[in-house]
Amino acid sequence: MKASFVPALFLLSVILFPGSSSSNAQPVTHTCTNASISGNYGFSVSGLVVSSGFLPFVAAGTLTSDGNGNLTGKDAATEGQSVSRTLTGTYIVNADCSGSVTLHDNLGNNSQFNVRIAGDAIQFMQTDGGTIIAGEAKRRRSVCVVQDISGTYSFALSGWYYSGGVPQAFTDAGKLTGDGGGNFSLVDAVSQAGTITNRTISGTYVVNADCTGLATFTDPTLGALHANFTVLNAGREIQFIQTDPNTVISGSATRQFSPAGVLSHIASGGFWKTTITLVSLKPSPNEVRVSFRAENGAPLTLPLSVTLQGASTPVTASSVDRTIPPGGTLVIETEAPLSPLAVGWAQVFSSGPVEGSAIFRARGATDSEGTAPLDSNNATNVILPYDETPGFTTGAAFVNLLNTGAASITAIVRDDSGTQLGTASTLSIPANGHTSFAVSTQFPATVGKRGTIELLDNSGGSIAGLGLRFNAFGSFTSVPLTVKQ
Repeated sequence: MKASFVPALFLLSVILFPGSSSSNAQPVTHTCTNASISGNYGFSVSGLVVSSGFLPFVAAGTLTSDGNGNLTGKDAATEGQSVSRTLTGTYIVNADCSGSVTLHDNLGNNSQFNVRIAGDAIQFMQTDGGTIIAGEAKRRRSVCVVQDISGTYSFALSGWYYSGGVPQAFTDAGKLTGDGGGNFSLVDAVSQAGTITNRTISGTYVVNADCTGLATFTDPTLGALHANFTVLNAGREIQFIQTDPNTVISGSATRQFSPAGVLSHIASGGFWKTTITLVSLKPSPNEVRVSFRAENGAPLTLPLSVTLQGASTPVTASSVDRTIPPGGTLVIETEAPLSPLAVGWAQVFSSGPVEGSAIFRARGATDSEGTAPLDSNNATNVILPYDETPGFTTGAAFVNLLNTGAASITAIVRDDSGTQLGTASTLSIPANGHTSFAVSTQFPATVGKRGTIELLDNSGGSIAGLGLRFNAFGSFTSVPLTVKQ
């Protein structure tokens, strides 16, 4: 029996102890080409024109790339008086994902930028003398409709407005709600030169087919306010630039998500594969975000295959945003056979109800699988059954859902008669972190016994997790936690 127990111990040690904490955030080597910038983007840049006496400047609009070094686009730009421009340009992308862009506008201006590709975004910094200007471009659809702006968004704007010819600092932040039919409502706080005003106002919006649009708000004191915007990422984000005279203001709005649950264990690499399945229960399109985190709480970048409505897309990322149709299913697979094992967890956010699970598979002569259900309990007190009798061993994985600090978790171990084994101990898990261990190693008093481990979060947050029960031949099954009421 002792010799046959080796496969179980090997599997347990590999999935729970992949090497070191640094191995959980896998470095990803990118090789970029001109084709890495291809398709449709919305962009926004802001800063100062020093050559004109430190004048504030913002511009926002659209760019389209042919993937072969050529750009076309349009924008609104302002130093206090908004102008509309058409753009053409060229670009070069280096293998390390850096590059350069040259843009020409219909007013006769030429602008040079250094750029860097960061996933689906492109970061810009203008390199012309006398400018301190930077910004970012993000992907947009080729065609948008008014329904793309729907739901509640968090937004922030900043910049300058001119009073008596003197620029004054301006910021604005709050909540923006679009009804999908051209109407906005807005609740915000505005700071004008340090004077704070709270507002509740309404407005309207029009979305053009190229994903640009115009928003108009009615302020009880200032009257009608106007902004051009670009819809990004299928309506998940909106870039704004105010076009009223004597304003140099821009910003963005991001659709709000609600936490839908936690997948408490993810394993990818070596001989491990994880398949996440999410089913939308919302009667209308459901915006879903899946964010992956490593043991130390940092974003965990993984190679992913994302399948929605029958179409699969490969992507390397630490998060995935998709819109699931009513009754639809989103499947995310991660497996890197030639890479070291990466272990962590995933948090799911959505605009409506969703259910699902993560199935992690150990490949071998006979594959074995376990399941981490989507856990939305937000529990502070949980119980994990364990089995350390001859021929079996148990692993455990836990997540700290507190994002502001480490969790201090009291662990009380009992045998199957309810007798406490030793004194209570304390586990510490980093903010947004994940820990995993072999029960017999963490709690030696469990060897040869069955029983439970009770965990109580004393940090004001909540925890999630699961167990894995291995037999002597290396196969395993998952063991769910019980939430103690």
